[in-house]
Amino acid sequence: MSVTKTLGYDVSATAQETCELRGTTMAVCTATVGGSVDKTTTSTSTTSTASGSDYYRFNVAVTGGAEKLNPTATCKASSGASMKTVATWGLVGVVGVVSLLGL
Repeated sequence: MSVTKTLGYDVSATAQETCELRGTTMAVCTATVGGSVDKTTTSTSTTSTASGSDYYRFNVAVTGGAEKLNPTATCKASSGASMKTVATWGLVGVVGVVSLLGL
């Protein structure tokens, strides 16, 4: 979360993306962005499925610290492209709220 003061208002923004792997052929990802100005908050989410030529999977060998891993945990991966787009639009919305409060 990022917090700053703009035109005397406390402004914060958050962005999060999670992906659930579905076998070895697809992932379902959810991106959520939110923002607040003083005590007014808003957030939005979008879900997309990556498969076919949009889905890349790389097996990575654990070279150290394997004892710290939970073998029953689920894996989550991130994709920067869709998160960047959602975060950009979220920031535009926060800037819009700030500009309305400044009127």
